[in-house]
Amino acid sequence: GVTTAPAVKEQRVYFGTDAGRFYSLEESQGRYVLAWSYKAKGMARLVGAPVIVDDRVVFICANGKVYVFEE
Repeated sequence: GVTTAPAVKEQRVYFGTDAGRFYSLEESQGRYVLAWSYKAKGMARLVGAPVIVDDRVVFICANGKVYVFEE
């Protein structure tokens, strides 16, 4: 299931799951649709909400890895 609180910037929502998958949803005509998703390798349980810095979204995992995605 979803393990993080969402982070929101403009029409985008970012969150992660306990399966190590990161998601970005985009608002379009009153609905949210998948913009992109990424599956981390290995055990990548997310900790905390994603952080948005400028045009980047940062996910931190319990295994110490940090994933940064540019929008």
